[in-house]
Amino acid sequence: MSDANINSSQSPIIDKLEHLEHTRAIHAHGGLAYDTLKGFERILSADMERTAETGCGRSTILFSDISQHHTAFCLDDHDYGVQSRIGYFEKSNLAKPANVEWVLGPT
Repeated sequence: MSDANINSSQSPIIDKLEHLEHTRAIHAHGGLAYDTLKGFERILSADMERTAETGCGRSTILFSDISQHHTAFCLDDHDYGVQSRIGYFEKSNLAKPANVEWVLGPT
């Protein structure tokens, strides 16, 4: 089995996100590549108690889904309009906002 098949079969969240971004031509927020996020999804438990990160984007969507409580340290970029990473998270039907605590300010 190729690595691509392993990633697809074990990365339901990121596969859906990647598909949505490609089919809707959505601006790809976040610096982490799909393969990196699929690796996280593959090795991390699907029911993490706590996670944290600096920044916001694709990874925040993933962590909000697999973590009971995720803390995201990032700038409030709502003023960036369609380029807002927080806005991207908030508009994603894959995100679970109730699982995220925002700590807004310089990281």
